[in-house]
Amino acid sequence: MIKSIQEEEIEEKIVEVKASCLSEERKAKLILRKETQLRKTLLTKATAFYNAAAGFFNSGMREKAVICAQKASQHPSFGQKAEELIERIKGMK
Repeated sequence: MIKSIQEEEIEEKIVEVKASCLSEERKAKLILRKETQLRKTLLTKATAFYNAAAGFFNSGMREKAVICAQKASQHPSFGQKAEELIERIKGMK
């Protein structure tokens, strides 16, 4: 999946903090905060893809639904649910 600008910025900040001359304790806190932010961003992205897939499915736009569901399935929280939706869509053809 293509990374968003926000994801790239968060990852760049993590690299920047790791390379900084801050104390190890401060680095650890900042990195943890950024990693948490990145996880939330990825979950939001997967949620949006899953919701789009469901909307496309309900509208009869199966191809678009499969594409979005495949993207959502890359996140652990949506893997199984998205795969089930994909199977349901493919079973209708």
